[in-house]
Parts: sequence; C-alpha cells; structure tokens
Amino acid sequence: MGHVREGRIKLLAVSSDGRSAIAADVPSVAEADGLAPFDVTLWVGFFAPRRTPREIVARLNSEINEVLAQPEVKQRLLNEGAIVLPMSVDQFTSFVKAEGAKYERIIKETGLKPE
Repeated sequence: MGHVREGRIKLLAVSSDGRSAIAADVPSVAEADGLAPFDVTLWVGFFAPRRTPREIVARLNSEINEVLAQPEVKQRLLNEGAIVLPMSVDQFTSFVKAEGAKYERIIKETGLKPE
C-alpha cells in the first residue's frame, strides 16, 4: 500500500467481492467491469502437520488469534492492506475447503492445465 499512498501506483479495482475498507473509493472488479461474481483475494493462514494433536492445534490457534487481536499488530497489518479475520480451527478448516473447491471449479470450467 506504500506505493499507492505515495502516488506511484493507482488502484483501478480491488479483487475482493466488495470494496476494501482501506480503499473505499476504489471499486471492486465486479463493480468496475461487471465480472460478477469475482472474488480473488490473497489470504494467509497457519498450518500444522496432519497428525498434530488437536489440543496443540487449539493452543496454537488461540495464541495466534491473541497476537492478531493486539491493536498494534492489527493496525500494522491494516496499514499494509490486510484485513485481519481471526478464525477458530473449524472455521479455518471450512474456509480452506471452500477456497479449494472454488479454485477447483474455476480450473475445471476454464480447462486450465499445468505447463
């Protein structure tokens, strides 16, 4: 977001399904070009090895969400264009499955092949 704030880059649209809280005057791709539904966003999450005990995963989730709730961490991420959405383990698991299904559908519909 630094380049945007400094005027070196002009945002034409955001790729989320709606406008961004930090760039409310910038339309979404769906608004700008009528390509609804359009929702391609970068997200970051933490993963643990498959057989990590549930109580360890729960503790990691709790600690990470605690850090993300700290005002200075939240503000720094927001300043860089991130939206902080802490999730429970089950919420994140569902989210990842839904994202996988979304991109699997796009790949099948468009016939994308690895090169």
